[in-house]
Amino acid sequence: MTRWLDDDEQRTWRNYLAVTQLVQEALDRQLQREAGMPHTYYMILVALSEAPGRSMRMHELARRAQSSQSRLSHAIARLEERGWVCRNPCAGRPARQHRRADRRGVRRPRSSRARPRRGGTAQPVRRPHS
Repeated sequence: MTRWLDDDEQRTWRNYLAVTQLVQEALDRQLQREAGMPHTYYMILVALSEAPGRSMRMHELARRAQSSQSRLSHAIARLEERGWVCRNPCAGRPARQHRRADRRGVRRPRSSRARPRRGGTAQPVRRPHS
């Protein structure tokens, strides 16, 4: 049987949850402001851009993006509307489809140049002047 947390452990756990929520919210706000997308969309585009052929099946993408299939389907629909991803049929399984990042979708994470910094937010990476 699992032991319940004592008062001190419970306080520590709740503080941890509160801080991680604040970090996630700060990332979402900054990515929305600087790159025009929520953190979830960014994670999806990064996962697709790193996949072989920039293509993944939906269940693999949901696992990689740490999302439910329902939430992922909604996000993919928005990314398709923006022209950042497209559908590709799976070889030999026409009812199943891969999602593929198109060139604009692959460029989007790179063009935002967002990266985590101290404090758990993101900031643009400035390129050195040539």
